[in-house]
Amino acid sequence: MKRTITVVYDGEVLRPLEPVDLEPNTRWLITVEDTEPVGADQAGDLPLLKYLELARELDLPPDFASQKHHYLDGHPKV
Repeated sequence: MKRTITVVYDGEVLRPLEPVDLEPNTRWLITVEDTEPVGADQAGDLPLLKYLELARELDLPPDFASQKHHYLDGHPKV
């Protein structure tokens, strides 16, 4: 069965942006395809709590969720 799963690569691990139904400790063949960088269009699609969760997991600045456009796209802080 073929599936498409959107992930974020944190420099070490591919992390799915939503729960996946995959058997743990099983080998999977993954095909990687570039998408638009998480930025203007896609960044607004994730809920604020998801940004907080990602900021904690990736040890990002505490204001990452509220200032995502600054950190992701280089916009001035608001």
